[in-house]
Amino acid sequence: MNTNGGRAKFVSHKRVGPVCYVPPMVAPPEKRKMRVVLDTSVLIDALMKPNSSSFTAFREVKRNRVQMITSPSILGELQGVLQTSRFHQPEMRAWLIANGVANMPSVIVVVPRDVPNVVPGDALDDHVVAAAVEGKAELIVSTDHHLLDLKEYKGIKIVHPDEFLVILGIAKSAPSHRDVPDSGHDGLAA
Repeated sequence: MNTNGGRAKFVSHKRVGPVCYVPPMVAPPEKRKMRVVLDTSVLIDALMKPNSSSFTAFREVKRNRVQMITSPSILGELQGVLQTSRFHQPEMRAWLIANGVANMPSVIVVVPRDVPNVVPGDALDDHVVAAAVEGKAELIVSTDHHLLDLKEYKGIKIVHPDEFLVILGIAKSAPSHRDVPDSGHDGLAA
């Protein structure tokens, strides 16, 4: 006769046969994904050149292998560049592309409190550095020589997409960024 109201009885510490320790089921801690800022030059190359290292770098963000840090300034620059005479994207399509990037699950949009003046020759690139600092990024990935010439800022390395793919283990070696033709997106204005 069941005396517990029809419910199954759970006994937590009853020995039933040989003693055997079974560790509790605990999921291993999730490895923190690498945080990177993809400069506008990389985003444009990824959209326009499907066989480029920039495309492969962006694909790793889409696959949720790395976390991409961005900011309203970077997304605004992306939208503006897409609308230039060079790329001929209508305003709505450019907005949809920038909004699509911002809403990817592996993308974190930060609003930097401070924008340092550290990139000689291109004040827009200071916003990229600010996003990296605010988002605690490990890398800035860029094809822009102004950023690449800086090499590092506050422990955040600045690398070409080819070098980024080597860091991720996707490529075996990367040429020096000086050997790689610039994408031509320095100021990104046509």
